[in-house]
Amino acid sequence: KTQFQPYGVQFPGMGALATGINQASAAARGPGPMEAIAALFNGDADPSEADYAAPLAAVRRSFRAFVAIRQTIAARAAAEVDARLATLLRAVHEATPTHVRLAEGASVALRVAAAHPEGAVAAILRGADALAARYGGPGLDGALATAAAVHAAEGTVGRVLLGLSRRERDSSPVLAALPPELGGLWRLLVAHGERRGEVWWVDGLTPEGQAAVPQLLLEERPRVIVAADGVSIPGAVSLAEAPEALRAAFAAWPVGAASSDEDAEG
Repeated sequence: KTQFQPYGVQFPGMGALATGINQASAAARGPGPMEAIAALFNGDADPSEADYAAPLAAVRRSFRAFVAIRQTIAARAAAEVDARLATLLRAVHEATPTHVRLAEGASVALRVAAAHPEGAVAAILRGADALAARYGGPGLDGALATAAAVHAAEGTVGRVLLGLSRRERDSSPVLAALPPELGGLWRLLVAHGERRGEVWWVDGLTPEGQAAVPQLLLEERPRVIVAADGVSIPGAVSLAEAPEALRAAFAAWPVGAASSDEDAEG
């Protein structure tokens, strides 16, 4: 009798054949938009804003352009990537509707600007136009100084939250009632070896920020708060005190401690 192959059971070699077909199809299509952005950013020639237009148009959410270059930003000196990041910041800004948040772009921009304060990225953040507002905001100079203090204490700035994460908004009715952006509150997600936590810069809080801070402080986590003169938050230190306070905090933070959600996009 003829033996039929049961439904759902693969014949020998079918998996390898399917894999080969998929690989050939992917090769025929060429690199995806994320790979194209990374290739432009890491290439030998300096890309222009126009070079990024086609891959940015194909990316479903434009903040992912900064995800594509995150490893390069972490691995190379700020001065080496400064000019290329400035170009990408402008290109993504032009390709993104004004209402869309770009927290990932703000994160990499602050990281590079803090380590290379005389560069093109720092100049963008200190501007007075829509481009600066997209990636910066009130309290920028203090945030840059705080990030510099983190680096001086041998910490690394990862993400920068300029607003509330999805989880935070979902977990608190008070936070859910506030707008996503919180003027005057910069939260730097910081690593020191295997230790992780938050370093805040607080200056010129908006009413929404003033309402959010007590709610955010209810959740215990490794945290250092650096505040401008005249800002009253229990346990906060000044910019002058920040380097010493950060060194002490980094030594005391537990290994593997988590910081806030890194889902601030959207």
